[in-house]
Amino acid sequence: MKNLSKTLKQASIKHNYSLQDIAHRAEQLGYSIGKTTIHRYLSGQIPAKPNPEVLDALGQVLGLDRAQLRFLAQLPPAGGEPFILPERAKDLTDSERAAVISVIDAILNSKTQAIKALNQNPRKSENTPTN
Repeated sequence: MKNLSKTLKQASIKHNYSLQDIAHRAEQLGYSIGKTTIHRYLSGQIPAKPNPEVLDALGQVLGLDRAQLRFLAQLPPAGGEPFILPERAKDLTDSERAAVISVIDAILNSKTQAIKALNQNPRKSENTPTN
């Protein structure tokens, strides 16, 4: 896990992100990760089984490859199994199925757009007032 922590720490230094910056950016992407958890991952205090969602959030915020982080965390590759709808979804009409696909596309596009926006304004969260 030492290499995972080192990779995360180097990326945070490269971007000059504080723990607050990382937490704020993760929140903008729809993740809820506390500064304590971020500190643990960056300082080498990673749990024996790292949380894949924390890795995904940190990877997106820090611009790191998801597969590489999972490898360093000794986790199996993500996306190994296809997303399968429940059996009752067979009763959906063609237009309802299209709507489900549209929702999935919207979620993925929104996430992609949020990452692009954050990368275009890398220090924006620093100037955001905190209450």
